[in-house]
Amino acid sequence: MKVDIQKFNGEISFNLWKVQMRAVLIQHRLWKVLQGLHVKPEKVTNEQWATDQKKRRGSLTDEEWEELELKAVSAIQLCLTPHVLREMLDKANVVDLWARLKELYMTKSLANKIRLKEMLCTFRMAEGTFVQKHLNEFNSILVDLESLDVNIENEDKAILLVVSLPPSYKHFKEIMLYSNSDTISFKDVKSNLLSKEKFDHDIHADPAEGLVVRGRTEQKGNGNKKKNRSKSKNPHSNKTCNYCGKLGHIQANCWKLKKKKGKEEKEKIAITDCVVESESDGDVLLATMSLATTSEKRLGDDWVLDSGCT
Repeated sequence: MKVDIQKFNGEISFNLWKVQMRAVLIQHRLWKVLQGLHVKPEKVTNEQWATDQKKRRGSLTDEEWEELELKAVSAIQLCLTPHVLREMLDKANVVDLWARLKELYMTKSLANKIRLKEMLCTFRMAEGTFVQKHLNEFNSILVDLESLDVNIENEDKAILLVVSLPPSYKHFKEIMLYSNSDTISFKDVKSNLLSKEKFDHDIHADPAEGLVVRGRTEQKGNGNKKKNRSKSKNPHSNKTCNYCGKLGHIQANCWKLKKKKGKEEKEKIAITDCVVESESDGDVLLATMSLATTSEKRLGDDWVLDSGCT
């Protein structure tokens, strides 16, 4: 059975990671190497200590027990990030490795308490973050503080959670902090936050979903129309043209006939210009008028005589 957990980087909750790491060791039957006493108490005799250790190992030989310890060490090391593992390189024994981790990240020192309190007071939710993710990270800090015997009052938890919300929660924060209620509950704030997120999601999700469905339907409809148009058949595919004799069209649609008619239309005589050339000696007026076609071909000259009597 393969079990994957997030590698410990010194920033996530050590207490939560420790629970997951314990589950991994149990799944691989390696947790027994960390159970029981590992250092002989001063009041216990050597004979009693040897007897207790033999009971803890059961029927395993020294070589088998050593192999279990090596497997446990490797399992823990693989669940640490490089910069955390760097602090553990000199710990080859699983008991020493585990103790070193608790010493660095679980010790009840003043420095650890100050660090976690600062994280809690300055913790802020980024815009667009899911509420459940924000609550998980917030609760992780609280769990670490409780492991150091730091007790945070319920009302303080609620106020810190409300303050950690982004500007988009302005109205929610005002309702929570400035309502007529005399007290504010951490449980109520969490419940209201989750309800608000669900309500906002339902309000904004339905129109968008409708638009997506409608868009897909219209697109599909348009595609079918194009497809149908592309598949339309020629109604005259089995008919023969009476003009050109070719199969696939009728005379009314014959492109050859249409081309001929168009050419004839262009060649119709039209008076496009009139050029008058005259010669006169005073008694008779002689004039010529030129006619042209639309194809700009000269057809000839007509003679006009005028006696000049008019």
